[in-house]
Amino acid sequence: MSDDVARALGAGGGNPFQINGKDLTPKPLTIKQITELQRDCVSVYRMEYLGRVKESLHLMDLDDRRAYYNNLVLETAKWDVDDLPKQEVYDTSDTKMTQELESWARNNLTGYTSDKPLVTKQRYIAFALDSEQLTEAEYEKRTGEPIKKQNGSYISWWVTGTPEGMLSMVWHSIKEDGVCTRAELEDHITKNQGTFTEMTREIESLSAPAVQGNGEDQTHSAA
Repeated sequence: MSDDVARALGAGGGNPFQINGKDLTPKPLTIKQITELQRDCVSVYRMEYLGRVKESLHLMDLDDRRAYYNNLVLETAKWDVDDLPKQEVYDTSDTKMTQELESWARNNLTGYTSDKPLVTKQRYIAFALDSEQLTEAEYEKRTGEPIKKQNGSYISWWVTGTPEGMLSMVWHSIKEDGVCTRAELEDHITKNQGTFTEMTREIESLSAPAVQGNGEDQTHSAA
């Protein structure tokens, strides 16, 4: 086990949140939970990939489209997290919360308030960009600077930039606590998007080195 993974798994809990009236303190993901999360990510990516290929088969000059697709299904079944592509991600670590950006965030992001710590505000902006609630043009207009981007790990982007990945990360982090079912968690976060955003970022922050590849230098927008 690398030093970065050991530090991540040995970290303390984060700030408590409430689900179903019960306090829940986010904890670093264990090796088992990270493996399950990676498996979820690979499965989702694989099914989306196969879906895109299937939709395009009629455009391909192939003698036997069915055989080609069946072979592809078998080949992609062997994929693991190392087969995922790099993903361009937004870097908001230096984002200046100007009055104009603050105003946009208060009016458009559920749960956002001006009294939150700067790093939390930046995490809200990262999620807004990832989820396309905030466009790059609008960001530049309100900050006076272009948004920074870099290549990062696909799974880091998936667990913090997509609702499906965020739900999967939170679920793997809390399911052994018996606080709620996955369906109840999904219902809760649909009604409490702000809390959900902060919770996913909290878990990511605690688990970052392990989630991003056992200590590899693969930073994410809100890391």
